[in-house]
Amino acid sequence: MQSPGSYLSAQGVPTGYAGEEIIGTMTFAPSIWALEIDGKPALAFEAMKYREADEICHHEWLRLELGQRKINDVPLCGGADSHLRIRLARPAEMDLYRQAAELTSCQMTIWSI
Repeated sequence: MQSPGSYLSAQGVPTGYAGEEIIGTMTFAPSIWALEIDGKPALAFEAMKYREADEICHHEWLRLELGQRKINDVPLCGGADSHLRIRLARPAEMDLYRQAAELTSCQMTIWSI
């Protein structure tokens, strides 16, 4: 019997819950990650694995975008000199992210924390 909220492929094989990825016998659910800029949390977003989340740090468009965003006239990111780091979001950051995700219909939500 199928579990509540689980899905079956066209062949009737369980594929997991919405938003989960099954690899072999392991199931990965999306995690909420925080991006720190120079040791300060700046963004929260969902990704399946650390590697996927970490790749975001290496995109030039992200540094450019963060350099244009300001708090008290100070850019979030000082360019190439800023240190970007990914970590799992803390409970309060997860709550902020989930609240923001409920307000948007975008497939990918990135929220300032």
